[in-house]
Amino acid sequence: MFPQIIGQKSVKTQLEFFVNVWRAGGVIPPTLFSAPKGSGKSHSLIELSRLLKKESGGEKQFYVVNCASIKTVDMLIEQLFLKLCVDKKVTIIFDESHALKEPINAVLLSLFNINNSNRSSYQHNDMIVDLNFKDQTMLFASSKINQMDEALVDRLFKIELEFYSQEEMAEMILINEYNIHHDILMDIASTGRGNARNIIARTRSISQYLIGEKKTLFEKSDWEKLKKIFGIYPLGISPIELKVLEILDSHPEGVTLSKIAAITGLTRSTIQQDTEHYLMKLDFIRVTIAGRKITALGQKYLQDLRGTRHPAEILSA
Repeated sequence: MFPQIIGQKSVKTQLEFFVNVWRAGGVIPPTLFSAPKGSGKSHSLIELSRLLKKESGGEKQFYVVNCASIKTVDMLIEQLFLKLCVDKKVTIIFDESHALKEPINAVLLSLFNINNSNRSSYQHNDMIVDLNFKDQTMLFASSKINQMDEALVDRLFKIELEFYSQEEMAEMILINEYNIHHDILMDIASTGRGNARNIIARTRSISQYLIGEKKTLFEKSDWEKLKKIFGIYPLGISPIELKVLEILDSHPEGVTLSKIAAITGLTRSTIQQDTEHYLMKLDFIRVTIAGRKITALGQKYLQDLRGTRHPAEILSA
């Protein structure tokens, strides 16, 4: 039912269930898709919306709304619900739904208090919004569910996207209209960091490279060139992440966050929220009382990397 969604078996099973219920005259409940950035939330929601549009003979349109753009209740009522939803068959995708603010959350809470007839109503000043959830489907996407209104989250049906395997990342690469030598496919996939958006960016780089080289087959020698051009390291480690690993490797006793910030020029918050997150996910570094320390896996990564490049080259990359 969803051939354009790679992997996500559990997610597709749930979506297929709701589509079948909708076909039989039921409703798809207001649903929240939760996953880290670049994990395919918006893609999955759009594929669902496209299917609903197709199933309705093109009548059920869909719109993607960035929640940060909804500034007031008047905007929510007039420009979204009254203009796009009432008396229409439509799917609304509330993207970045953690950006919703009060009192907008309160309005949505009221509207999603659905009665036994799968309808709800809300009056704002002299404006009345009547929703029929058989015709109007409300979908939400957020990578920061902890920043959403807790009561609103509780009222939404929640679907959590799964992490992509390396094989699924390779499948994403093969969708494109060019040939990749099989020997390097998994190596390319391993640099995606388990993130669909990263793989899409990687495939675009490959496509542009092949256009520039006037080639249709991407081979190992091409991959080696592309890695040098964009500073692509094994497992998709970034240059600044590699710098942090080297700092910790040279100070096995541990390094404070402040010292890492001083050496790299990054702020403490940037290191905590961005730089060290992926390194911790790989179990390359750990936070201890003495500070950040490199693990045995992190040391092995550097040793393997030094087998092909001198440490001075790595740090100057």
